[in-house]
Amino acid sequence: VFCLLENNSKEVHACTSFSVLYFSLPVVYCFWIYHREDRAMDYNTLLELTADLGYRLAMNGAETFRIEESVRRILAAYKIESEVFAIPNCLTVSIETDAGQPMTRMRRIGFHGNDLDTVEKYSNLSRRICAEKPDPTIARQWLKDTDASLRSYSLPILLMGNFLGAFGFSIVFGGSLS
Repeated sequence: VFCLLENNSKEVHACTSFSVLYFSLPVVYCFWIYHREDRAMDYNTLLELTADLGYRLAMNGAETFRIEESVRRILAAYKIESEVFAIPNCLTVSIETDAGQPMTRMRRIGFHGNDLDTVEKYSNLSRRICAEKPDPTIARQWLKDTDASLRSYSLPILLMGNFLGAFGFSIVFGGSLS
């Protein structure tokens, strides 16, 4: 206000520039805090995401190497060192936060089958997360969207498929009805 009362145009311009800078600094600072690389990571959400993705891969018949590699690559994309251990009935994911606090998630893998189409979809999701590095809550939503897009078959369809498979093999190996 003081500068506007002056008649000198240089002072008015300097005052206007100062006020624009003064009032825009908080906006720039908030933008910088949000977009900088070392902002606080939500380790719990990221650990849950990777453990859930690894669990889903295991439940659908992915080999242990694929499970470990997918989880390790996602965490490495977020610049987090990790230890991942997968066996056919258990998945363990351990990380260390920037503060030095260790965090571990373990998932027991029960009875599971083989669904290679589902394994492929989860592997594609893993690659997408590694490439785009979204916020963990957004990646969690992508996991839910992938879950919703999976095919599932009713019991009669599964039984019919088993019957047709057995019938086809019986013909191939010379079976008969008598």
